[in-house]
Amino acid sequence: MKTVLNYYNKLINNNYFIYLLSIFILILTYKYNLFKFAEAANGPLMPWDGDRYLRPNNFKEMLSEQYFVSFPFYYFFVGIFKKYNLINLIPIIQFLIFHCSCILLYKTLSKIYNSNIAFLTWLIILLNPIFFKWCHAINPLIITISLCILSLHILLSEKSKIILTFLILLLLLKNDAKLILNYLILNYFFLKKVFNSNSTKIFISLFLITLLIAIHHILILNSSTSSGFITAASSIEGHDILKQGAKLIFYKKQILENCSITEMNSLKNHFCMIINYPKYSLELYSKRLTYGLFWISPSFSLQYQIISILMLFFYYFFLLFGLKSKNNIFLLINFISPFILTLPYILDGDQRFITHSYIFLTPLTAAGFYFFINKFFNFLNYYR
Repeated sequence: MKTVLNYYNKLINNNYFIYLLSIFILILTYKYNLFKFAEAANGPLMPWDGDRYLRPNNFKEMLSEQYFVSFPFYYFFVGIFKKYNLINLIPIIQFLIFHCSCILLYKTLSKIYNSNIAFLTWLIILLNPIFFKWCHAINPLIITISLCILSLHILLSEKSKIILTFLILLLLLKNDAKLILNYLILNYFFLKKVFNSNSTKIFISLFLITLLIAIHHILILNSSTSSGFITAASSIEGHDILKQGAKLIFYKKQILENCSITEMNSLKNHFCMIINYPKYSLELYSKRLTYGLFWISPSFSLQYQIISILMLFFYYFFLLFGLKSKNNIFLLINFISPFILTLPYILDGDQRFITHSYIFLTPLTAAGFYFFINKFFNFLNYYR
């Protein structure tokens, strides 16, 4: 047994083994997507939510797109491939970005925790079907996931270049504007690091830039959105969870009359609802949070439901054993923040608004799984 363990430890500490295994998993998951999703067989792009990124034919058209402000980086990313007629290469490039970011995170976690926890984290992320299926899609989610992994890598590493770190955090937000809370939390820990390094001028400059960006995004969230996005009738009435089988006991038609004069959705509508209808607000938000955390939706296929339930059980159960791990506050608040941000809005059926958050939970879950296995074998050895 000791010989096997020693051999295993040598393997997971060998970079070449990790590279080879990464290539094998990449080919395996790439082929799985081609087999599983008929949309990926032609292209092999899956056009989920992707038309809007493929539509612009030039820079001017790109700027005039309705969603460009929310996803500028991904528009440019797709635009480069479109300009040089390389659209069909997007999936493999997204796979490579995803795998390279995971390898960097593995190296950082090996130093912070140990090789076993780092290897488990790396493996859980790469083999999670909820993650790798998005590599074949024209959708910013897999780049968002990769940027989250890179953010973790540079923020957890002892040495990280200040400008490069800030650039990665900025790209994370500009790849998907809905990540404003993650951006602020990650920036807090980043700026704390900068402040401790005695770079006063750099700290003040980056703090002011972060503050301006945050104010800009909060104003966008507070402004009335168009009917093309989410109307108050959908958001405040909880149409998303009603479709998933929820019941809302405290809802009254008076809420829309009093808190949605323009029939537009914004944070102002929800503050009105919280102040004037606290029971209903508590009911709506708690149920929306529950439905989000447990991915409850009858619209999912049976296979998807089984996979997601097993994934969530694995994450939440072993998280209990990993809460004593390092950086648990940093990772936990980054996990919960997307759920908080979506409470006033609609949780999408495939949960892509909050999928990236599980990247932040994975190191804690991996640590918990490692501690659990150790305790289990110690228990068996004790009674032998």
